[in-house]
Parts: sequence; structure tokens; C-alpha cells
Amino acid sequence: MKVILKREESKDYGTFGTITLPDGKQFDTLELPDKDNKRQISCIPEGIYKCKIINSPKFGQVFGILNVPNRANILIHAGNYGGDVEKGYRSDILGCILLGKGRGKLYDQPVVVSSRVALKEFMAVLNHEPFELEIT
Repeated sequence: MKVILKREESKDYGTFGTITLPDGKQFDTLELPDKDNKRQISCIPEGIYKCKIINSPKFGQVFGILNVPNRANILIHAGNYGGDVEKGYRSDILGCILLGKGRGKLYDQPVVVSSRVALKEFMAVLNHEPFELEIT
């Protein structure tokens, strides 16, 4: 099963995208800005990754993205912010992918919204089964 994440232009407040499931259902995504895969401050590189359910001490049962070059513990989870903290933006991630059911602004920063709802739907549609994630 393949899931496709199409990224938009990377900005200081984060990198928005759209993730499309095999049934055509779509969710908004937010990642860190693209900073050449630098740990904890960059989104992960474009490519194809295997994903499977893991039990995160912080987020519970979520999908882990496996074999990301020079990175570890990259997850798909709930949150709102994905900005460059070095430039004063808020961030809920250190390289992970946030899901949302829309986009908005909090404290004048672009964010994904309804993230917990989106994650729950994402997990249900994929039936907690492993999948292949293609990021472009």
C-alpha cells in the first residue's frame, strides 16, 4: 500500500504538504523547513520510506518512518506547529510529520488544525497496517 506526500515550498514557519491515501482521502501535513536533513531542525529528505506502527512513549501508537538517512525516531503524529525555532517560530516537531484536517494560524504562525482528529482518521483508514510513504 502506497501513501503519497506532496510537499509545497519550504518556509521559515514550516513545510506544508498534502498526504493522499490509497482510497483518495487527503490530509494536510506540516513539517520543519528544509535544512538539508539536519537533525532536529529539518524535514526529512524526499524519497520512499517504509512505515509501521510503533509505540511512542510520548505519542502512543503512531506510525514510525523507517530507515531515514542519518535520522531516528521520525514519526507521523499530532501537533500544530512546524516552524524554525532558530528564527523564533514555534515547533511541535524535531523532524516528524504532523497531520491536520485544515490549515490556520495560531499566534500569527501558519499551522495545521484538527490534528488529533486527522491522526485518528489516518490510523483508521490505514487500519494500522504498514505502508510505503513516497515524499515528493
